[in-house]
Amino acid sequence: MPCRFAVMSDTHFTALPSTYEGTWWNRTTERFSDIMGEALVTLVHKLTPDFVIHCGDFVGVCSQKSYEFGSDIMNRLGCPWYMVPGNHDTWCSETRNLIRDQFDIANNGCTYMRDKENIRFFFLDVSAWYNEDSGISPVLDHDAYKSGRIKGMGPFESDIVWLDKSLVNTHTPAVLITHAPLEFKHTYPVSTFPHGKPVKGPQSEPSEFIPDIINRTKLKNIIEKHNNLKVCFAGHWHINDVFMENGIWYIMTAALREFPYEIRLVEYDNDEFRITTHRLDVPDLVEKSYVKEWNNTWIEGDQDVRVVTCHLR
Repeated sequence: MPCRFAVMSDTHFTALPSTYEGTWWNRTTERFSDIMGEALVTLVHKLTPDFVIHCGDFVGVCSQKSYEFGSDIMNRLGCPWYMVPGNHDTWCSETRNLIRDQFDIANNGCTYMRDKENIRFFFLDVSAWYNEDSGISPVLDHDAYKSGRIKGMGPFESDIVWLDKSLVNTHTPAVLITHAPLEFKHTYPVSTFPHGKPVKGPQSEPSEFIPDIINRTKLKNIIEKHNNLKVCFAGHWHINDVFMENGIWYIMTAALREFPYEIRLVEYDNDEFRITTHRLDVPDLVEKSYVKEWNNTWIEGDQDVRVVTCHLR
């Protein structure tokens, strides 16, 4: 049966009023979360998806107030929505607990699955924190982070085992949703690194501008041995990108807290995903966000990244 769903990421919803200003590829606009949210509601109603997937960093500064602010907007989309936590969502226990309660999650992290129109969606939490002193924690230890004792983020070991066993028992096409991507291109034509730091050449390895997630290779090995999983959606990097390796499509969606303010629409029919990219109607935010001298329009992606057809079999 045909279905349509939207994919978005990195809204960084921030309860208002807020004076926060920051940068990544361009200027970030969390303090205008209300304007972005209204435009998001309008666009989703226009696209009429059956449901919405959020790839994490739901909130900006982690708090219950910001989560509730964002949830109020998402609840106006006119369809069900689902999410995985991002690193920003795990800076405090309040947001993690709200996610677990909202999606009725019983495991250590915020990992769960949903069946939609003959597709099994795996929402895998890869935003647990690996601490040199105390193992894996669902919430960031800010003191350990400041003193350099956080090795990075990744999935809980129990969730890796769960994914492997669940895929064995899945006999329909499967889709994986994570916050950080599990695979990507080897170089990118960045103009500046995050925060406007100049690059050394025309091509840069991802490790130069963003850290890898722990146990990424282990997760890749699992999904590659289960040939029913063909598409992985992620955010985190704040870029639109598509990369295919060993028969698996890795789809990244740009952020809604900065230029280009875009989401994906996925149309599924006859074992095929047709993916298109759509911009929010926020010209004032585009003007506030985009830093011309940094020349980072590349994060929008070219046509091959913006319009994609993925075969699931």
